[in-house]
Amino acid sequence: MRVCVDARLVSGHWGGVEQFVLGLAYGLSQIETADGFDFVAYKGASDWLKPYLKGPCRLVEIPMPWRLGDAAKRLGSIRLLRWVWHHSSHVIPFAIRVPRSDGWLERQGYDVVHFTAQMNGFLTKVPSIYNPHDLQHLHLPEVLNPRTCRARELLYR
Repeated sequence: MRVCVDARLVSGHWGGVEQFVLGLAYGLSQIETADGFDFVAYKGASDWLKPYLKGPCRLVEIPMPWRLGDAAKRLGSIRLLRWVWHHSSHVIPFAIRVPRSDGWLERQGYDVVHFTAQMNGFLTKVPSIYNPHDLQHLHLPEVLNPRTCRARELLYR
């Protein structure tokens, strides 16, 4: 079985999700199996992951999309979350849509893809596992600001 693990993260902006991916990489690297685990990461932004990939795990680097580039490295998802948080008391003038695959993933012949972050998933014909994190806004909304709950509900859905 060939498994794609979505590790398209810019280090330093994902907190617990980054730690989760490192733990997954470390754990899967320890097992003896004929299965292969490809951790797909952005070229030039994968040094944080490389030391944890051994055995059946390998790094597959892909180009960083133009829309992420250097600006995303500087701004990261934190800026987007702040923007949505600030505007969440108003009607958001856009709808967040789940993007469709560009076909790269399907051409690789993976049996399954594991999306490790709530804002990186996309529609694909490859069977997928989605790993939501930080759902405090659903289970403990009383400990968060109502604006934060609305912003998370919008972005994480």
